[in-house]
Amino acid sequence: DSAMALLDSIGSEVELFYRSYIESFNRGDAAAMLPYLAVPFVMVSGAKATGFDDEKAVVGLYDSMCVGMRADNWTHSTVEVTLAGAHGAILIVTEARIRADGSESTRGKACYSLQLYPDGNWRVAAIIADFQGDSSAIK
Repeated sequence: DSAMALLDSIGSEVELFYRSYIESFNRGDAAAMLPYLAVPFVMVSGAKATGFDDEKAVVGLYDSMCVGMRADNWTHSTVEVTLAGAHGAILIVTEARIRADGSESTRGKACYSLQLYPDGNWRVAAIIADFQGDSSAIK
């Protein structure tokens, strides 16, 4: 069925996008993450929603998150992606943050709202995250 083939194609495209995004995140390279994010950008963590109106604020957010996670000896995050979409997509991600010794520091779920821009690139418009014991969460 052509509708299923289209959804499979979109799903593959969105997963490739997300894997590239998380690779930048794992490197701790906030500036490299900017092409993956829609600005303005919204992050919801726990009960707090925070809007970021410019690229400098978004870079500051990710830089501070990485500092908090590195304080817990974080080296990278692993993900499992579930998705649906067309010109927009919702990703439900199970993410584990891994320490240098291979142990898991935190595990949680995140919901990413993605938009397909006219230039053909996907961008994250909003994240809703819930990580237990997360020292890097927005305060």
